[in-house]
Amino acid sequence: MKKKEKPMNKKWIYLLSVILLVGCMAGHKIMTMESFSEVMVGTSEQDLEKKVGKPYKVTKIDDNVKVYEYIERVEVGGRVIEERHYLFTIENGQVTSKKMKFEGIRDDRDAFELQTSLNEKLKEE
Repeated sequence: MKKKEKPMNKKWIYLLSVILLVGCMAGHKIMTMESFSEVMVGTSEQDLEKKVGKPYKVTKIDDNVKVYEYIERVEVGGRVIEERHYLFTIENGQVTSKKMKFEGIRDDRDAFELQTSLNEKLKEE
């Protein structure tokens, strides 16, 4: 008599899914200020992608010119406080210029929380 095969346990499916997800994320590269400084003008488009991964955004200027944009988000306490935008101009398959822009993130919740706390404290007095 043959034993009945049990259907795959949900735990095993979940575990397999997590392993696949982590495996996919492990190969993802993130642009940083350090990796930005290591990319030199004259680097080929293929070498740029190999070194720092696929860009967040590609803007086509004309047939031979495009701009690769990478974004690094700086977090403190679980909140993004700054975004660094790294821009590489690619002409005829090579990096011809690069620049970095900083953008501060405004978070009005802090001011509201401070104001709310202050109002509550004043009511107590």
